[in-house]
Amino acid sequence: MKMPSFLYAFLLLLPCSANAQSLEELITKGILPKNPLPPIKTTALLNRVRDGGTETSVFLSTRAAGTRTPIHNHDEAGVTCVIEGEMTLFIDHRIPATTKAPGCYFMPRDVRMIGMNTGRSNAVFYDFFEVAPGRPLWTLHDKSAPGGAELQFGN
Repeated sequence: MKMPSFLYAFLLLLPCSANAQSLEELITKGILPKNPLPPIKTTALLNRVRDGGTETSVFLSTRAAGTRTPIHNHDEAGVTCVIEGEMTLFIDHRIPATTKAPGCYFMPRDVRMIGMNTGRSNAVFYDFFEVAPGRPLWTLHDKSAPGGAELQFGN
């Protein structure tokens, strides 16, 4: 039986057992690549400030197999929907969660994370964000990430 998506999103928010490791430990042990790489391509499909003061952004990205984002967090929660391939969300001290196409995963706010294409082919996915106008979509925590936010979203 498949787990309902709302339950899966809730489980992502819970702290995990002692065997869940920090992102730095996963990099040091070679489970995650040492250096982040930008997506092959990212296209901003929507960037709109609504009357209520929320800025909505939608991106379509292609990430090569075996590549990862920098360590980062989001001030507000977001959603990634995988339409080709697979992506794995690694959250600090939590068990990683892999999503294969077609499927979505929830990115909670204010936790450090890495998104990685753990498949054998390119992953194609949408990222959806709603933030207060002028707020960053993400904050980087990865010293090995040259180029800042441009590394992911080109902004």
